[in-house]
Amino acid sequence: MAAITGHIPVLLQERLPLRRTDLETFRSSLRQEVADGERELATAAAQDDDEIAHGAAADLYERELRLAEITAFKRDRYDVEAALGRMGAGTYGMCVDCGRPIPLDRLVARPQAARDVERERSVEREAAP
Repeated sequence: MAAITGHIPVLLQERLPLRRTDLETFRSSLRQEVADGERELATAAAQDDDEIAHGAAADLYERELRLAEITAFKRDRYDVEAALGRMGAGTYGMCVDCGRPIPLDRLVARPQAARDVERERSVEREAAP
């Protein structure tokens, strides 16, 4: 097991600059996706006001899909911001629920991960209808 310095395993500490870069790049991408999506919806709404409602159901469906995408982007952006906050607090890479280290391969795949896989599955099961 990796030696612990403060709360963060040494192996993760060595890779923090790369994880920070990954998170900041992802945050920028998400900001752009949200801005583009909101601009697209505003443009579509303005056009809809000027046109006869042909295919209104299909247009509404497309709008709802785009709104769902934007909501997901915003949720991801929140998770990224929280991960950057944990970096600043020195707790990045530690499960927010149990305090155990999050495996490095999980952080590489999902740098904004707040929980280890076991805890994340538990949270998802509890949230399921």
